[in-house]
Amino acid sequence: MTPAKACWEQVEVAGNAVSGHLDVHRDSMVDMLPDSPVILAIFLLLDSLVGLVIGAGCGWLVSLASKGHRSKLWHDAILGIVGLLGGITAVAYMPWHQNTITERLDGGGTVTTTMNSYQHPWIVGVVFAVLSPMLYELYRARHGRKR
Repeated sequence: MTPAKACWEQVEVAGNAVSGHLDVHRDSMVDMLPDSPVILAIFLLLDSLVGLVIGAGCGWLVSLASKGHRSKLWHDAILGIVGLLGGITAVAYMPWHQNTITERLDGGGTVTTTMNSYQHPWIVGVVFAVLSPMLYELYRARHGRKR
């Protein structure tokens, strides 16, 4: 990280530096990505696999409960992938109030962490991955009975 992107301040107590504060600006968030595109691709594939399993499983359970056809299970799997990855990505760009957490350490120091984004993007992604195939299957079941 360059000095223009971050500012480190030492806090001294009784002449000893016991803690510090790192102020990272929003434009340096790109630095948080993995260095290797291969690692990024592996994590993207693993997240897609998790979304596929969640979407297919939830769609299958709803189609069992609604006594619908299971011929569109691959739609549910794709909706699960899009829901998980879309939810995680949406949370990364969604503005959120500033949240500061301060912890006191045993040695007398403190650690302060401040975030400007929602701290749990996986929860939002999993909720989207569960809800999107469920709503799709319920829509199919409702409109299938009308015909």
